[in-house]
Formats: sequence, structure tokens, C-alpha cells
Amino acid sequence: MRHRGLCFPTVTDLYWGIDLESDDDTVTFIGAFPAVQRFYMLDTGDTILDTLIGSTKVGFQALWRHMHTIHLDAPNIPKARQLVESRKNAGMPLRCLRMRKPKPKGHISDLHWLSSRLKVLWVPYDRRIFESTE
Repeated sequence: MRHRGLCFPTVTDLYWGIDLESDDDTVTFIGAFPAVQRFYMLDTGDTILDTLIGSTKVGFQALWRHMHTIHLDAPNIPKARQLVESRKNAGMPLRCLRMRKPKPKGHISDLHWLSSRLKVLWVPYDRRIFESTE
């Protein structure tokens, strides 16, 4: 991911299922897809979420300014709330948060907070997306 010359400016829907090793790789990856509006995280760690949250802090260039929908394959409710808060505070609010079922039993106050600020969808497992065709 260190080749900074790659750019896919017309990609608006992105499905991603590979963990990135470092913050630099993550920033390079995100920068290669500047027009992303809907991002689907499939079985990846929190590096991308942490980078997106960090990029909205004062003094940093916000990443994926056009993103309005994110799909989390493994719901991390506190991290999802951090992301929603950070994007709202930066003037780039998300409109939809998709998370794969089952809905977790804990984090009731965070779930209520999230559903009062954007559309939260609990989506079933779809093997066409989550499993290889090989």
C-alpha cells in the first residue's frame, strides 16, 4: 500500500476485507479512493476506523469527506459511536450505519444514542458478500 500514485477517483462504493498494517498504509489506502460514499468493512480490524476518527481532529485533513454510509461486519458499538460523533463534529455527518446481525445485547445507551442521530440498520449475513467464490 505504499504506492501513493494509485488513485481511483470514481469509486463510490467500496468493499474491503484486508487489515492494513500501519497508519501510513491506511492513510495511503483511504487517499486512493477519494470519492467513497459507502464503505463496507468486512472482517477487518479497527485501524481504518481509528484513522477515520483521528482524521476529523482539528489540524488534520479529514478523510472520505463524501462518505455517508458505513457497514461494520463486526459491530464495535463504542467505536461506531466515536466515528459518528467525530464525523458530526467535523461537519461530515454519516447518514447510515449498517451493522451485521445479531444485534449485541449490551451498550444500550450507545445504541440509543446512535439511533437518535442516524439510520441504524441491522443486516443479515450474506454469503455472496462475505464468502469467497473459490
